[in-house]
Amino acid sequence: MNNTTPEIKNTREGISSIVNEAEKQVNKLENRILEITAVEQKTGKKRNDNSIRHLWDNIKHTAICIRGLRRT
Repeated sequence: MNNTTPEIKNTREGISSIVNEAEKQVNKLENRILEITAVEQKTGKKRNDNSIRHLWDNIKHTAICIRGLRRT
């Protein structure tokens, strides 16, 4: 019986160590997910801005062409 108690204590400490390490890894992954999400949001906004700019440039070009046709 005396040998069983230290074995249980060692096993419990080992499991606690494994759980703590797993929690650290989960926290690192969660932080990484937040970083990736932030980057994707910025990238998505830039893509949207570029798309809008491209569309606006096409509209302006079309308007210039139409005005050019009216004058002719």
